[in-house]
Amino acid sequence: MAFLSHTATFDQIKHCKELLEHHSVAKRGVFDGDYYQQLFGLIAQTIVADLAGCERPSQCHDGPDPGYDVTINGVRLDVKCVIREYAPKATWACNLTDTQARYQCDGYIFMSYDKSCGVFHIVGWDSKHDFLMAAKHNKVGDQVCRDNGTTFTVRGTGFFEKPIRSLQKLRTLEDLRAIKVKA
Repeated sequence: MAFLSHTATFDQIKHCKELLEHHSVAKRGVFDGDYYQQLFGLIAQTIVADLAGCERPSQCHDGPDPGYDVTINGVRLDVKCVIREYAPKATWACNLTDTQARYQCDGYIFMSYDKSCGVFHIVGWDSKHDFLMAAKHNKVGDQVCRDNGTTFTVRGTGFFEKPIRSLQKLRTLEDLRAIKVKA
């Protein structure tokens, strides 16, 4: 499966490190992420903004951010990035927690950072409505079976998951720049 992929530039990394130098960007108190996770999340947001030709993340808030990271064609998008050891596979799931599902956004762009080669992959996107309607909801205490046969018990908070293959595709810059939510 082909993905829109990008290696972060020195400028993009510098921009994000400068933002984090003085601020913790999450500040929700739940699943905020450590410095490393926040840095990679900001880099993913900056890559999407640069590729789409929209405003980069530029200010940190005293409280939580407004629930979205970039705006493309008036669509407020929350960029979700997972750091993995390998390139993404179509059978892998994209997910967001119950808490994240309440954020004020119109949709989600899902990304995967491949540590083995230093590349960010945009694996797809969905409107918030479509994602939440089609995603499987796992509650605290549920047993979840991954595509490789391993299982785990959901702890802390529930989450929604949907396979990468079921997301709307973003294979080109034109696809990314043309994101729209159906009325």
